[in-house]
Parts: sequence; C-alpha cells; structure tokens
Amino acid sequence: VLTNPSFRENIRKVGRTGRDVGAATRASNLRTTGVPTKFSVEFELDCADMCKTERIAHELLVKSRIDARREFFEVSREHAETAVRRARAWANWSNLLSTVRTNSHPQLEASFANVKL
Repeated sequence: VLTNPSFRENIRKVGRTGRDVGAATRASNLRTTGVPTKFSVEFELDCADMCKTERIAHELLVKSRIDARREFFEVSREHAETAVRRARAWANWSNLLSTVRTNSHPQLEASFANVKL
C-alpha cells in the first residue's frame, strides 16, 4: 500500500510489486514526471500468491476504486491494510482447498465444504 503527499488524503495505491523487489524499490520506481513527489510505503505484506492476493484485494476495494484501469483507491490506511490481509488469507485458503481437491482427500474436502469465505 503506497501513498503520495501530492494526492488527496486517503488516496492509496494498492498492488503488488510483480517482481522480486520490495515495496520501497517499487515506490521509488513510480517516481515519474507526472508525479512531483515520492511515493511512501505505508504497508507491505509477503504473499505466496501475489497475483491472486492483489485480485482479491481489488475486488474487496472495488467501491473505493478511482479508475477501473488503475490501482488507486480512496480508502483509509486501516481499510486498505485489512483488505490486503483478508485477500492474502483468502488466496492462501483457496490454494489450500485446490491442493486438497487435486490430491483427492475426500475427508478433508468434506470438512471444508461448510466453510464460508
């Protein structure tokens, strides 16, 4: 979760690095002529499945999205952080459930059947 002092209050960029770089490196790479100030890292979280976590986080924040083609949202820091944490948990859960189904564990699959995400 990144912020920029040039943006309105509560505007945050929520996304993944997409590479083997940390959030601080990604924030510094975003500095372009179109943005007069540096981005700051407010929150970062390691994720086993970055793509799925990002997609779920964006779905959770969809009502706060500023532009459908960009990763900017008008949300509090707490709301953004909670969305990312939940998205990671759901991505991990989804991957675990897929593994159980793929490896044919009927007892485990049955125990997961009533869990609501």
